[in-house]
Amino acid sequence: MVLLIVIILFCTPIYANSTPDIKASDTNKTILDPIQAVYNDTNQTSTINNLVTQLIAIQLILTKIDQTIPKNISVNNNSTVNTNEPDANQVQAKFEEIQKIPYNERTMNCKDKSELFADYLSKNGGKQISLVVIEHDSGNYSHEFVEWNNHYYDPCYDGISYNLSKTEYINKLHNLGFNGMIITSPYSP
Repeated sequence: MVLLIVIILFCTPIYANSTPDIKASDTNKTILDPIQAVYNDTNQTSTINNLVTQLIAIQLILTKIDQTIPKNISVNNNSTVNTNEPDANQVQAKFEEIQKIPYNERTMNCKDKSELFADYLSKNGGKQISLVVIEHDSGNYSHEFVEWNNHYYDPCYDGISYNLSKTEYINKLHNLGFNGMIITSPYSP
């Protein structure tokens, strides 16, 4: 942005402290003294130099500020987004906490639990987070779980659903009748 401003400044003439051209044919006006014309041109160059110097100083300050931004970034809704990978022990503890929440088809189903876990990962620096939906053979319902770093996490099922390879977990779901279409969507809070 600053570079764009500097380019515009050098490509656009600045007329501050300059006087309009006066033609010799104007009888009511006198031609400017050559010394006055040089003074005006020098003053204009000085104004441009000062402006460029100020823009460079602003750029240096912004660069320094950018380098000192902490790893934890506060966002508008007073939550904190961490740019580091989450701690494995804390992730497993949070997963187990969500998994222990009683299942309720209307208020705390597999979709709700998966989104809680994906949100936790996202807020704690997790990347490559997706929500995965697989349809049941009956076509009457589907199941949702989390994909993170190419592994599956299902906070709805006890025990066998933490940090499993894709193939291993899909095979377990196939045995439960989930053989339908699989839809994977990147998670965004």
